[in-house]
Amino acid sequence: MPQRRVSPGQISCSSVISSCERAGEWEISLGLLSGMPAMRLPPDEISCSAAISVCEKSGQWQIALDLLSSMPALGASPDDISYNAAMNACAKGGQWRLVIDLLGTMSKVDLIPSAVSYSTGLGACVAGSELGLALVWMGKLQGRALCDLGSWGRS
Repeated sequence: MPQRRVSPGQISCSSVISSCERAGEWEISLGLLSGMPAMRLPPDEISCSAAISVCEKSGQWQIALDLLSSMPALGASPDDISYNAAMNACAKGGQWRLVIDLLGTMSKVDLIPSAVSYSTGLGACVAGSELGLALVWMGKLQGRALCDLGSWGRS
C-alpha cells in the first residue's frame, strides 16, 4: 500500500489479519497488529479479535489468551467475539478449565455469553471428561438457545 501511496486503515489491517487466518500465518498477523500503532492506527476490537482467531486456527491458545488480556492496554475492549475466539483456542488446546474460566469472566465484565459461548464450554467439558459440569453447561446452552429463539422471533 505505501508503494502505491495508499494509507492503510483499520479495515484494511483487520482484513489482512483475517486473511492470515486462512493461511495459518499467526506470526504475520501478530506483526501487523503490533505495527498498527506505528501507522497511527490503534488496534480495535475487530483487529484484536481477528488476531485471536488466527491464533485459534493455528493452535496458539496461550498467545490468544495473552492477546485477550492485553486488549484493554491497547485501547480495545474485549467483546463476546474476542472471548469466543479465545475460548475456542483454549478448547482446541485441550484447556477446558480455561474455557470455563473465560465464561465466568464474561459475566464478571458484563458480557452476556451467547449460545456459541455455552456450546464451546459444553464441548470443552465433554472433552475434559467433566460430564457433571457438561450437564450444567448443557442446561445453560438450552436456556440460551431458547432466549435466542425468542429474541429472533421479535426481530
